[in-house]
Amino acid sequence: MPYLFFKWRENLRLAIYDNRQKILTTLRIIGMLVATTAIFSILYLYGFPKTSESVRITREIIQASLVFYLIKYWIKLFLSLDWKQFIRQNLFESFIMFFLMIMILLYLFFRTSVQQFFQENL
Repeated sequence: MPYLFFKWRENLRLAIYDNRQKILTTLRIIGMLVATTAIFSILYLYGFPKTSESVRITREIIQASLVFYLIKYWIKLFLSLDWKQFIRQNLFESFIMFFLMIMILLYLFFRTSVQQFFQENL
């Protein structure tokens, strides 16, 4: 099974290698737009009167931005030629993305946040 996965991954990587820079540039531009949207939504939340609707929308924007950055990290990892070197070069980002994945999985499986999980179990 792992051999077939690595062979499939290499074939896909060779097919998209010519567009690698375009994909990374597009991700960088979209990342700036996502970050700007998240920052403005937080500023809106703290600068104007809070309603339940504005709090919900801001929370959804922040969650969507976190999911975007997680997907962006996985795409960059997939497009890297040497994934071990990529993780070493981006160690802090890798740690943050690993922690974010743990948070998302805890929420999906247990419907609790990391903070609630530790408060209830410690």
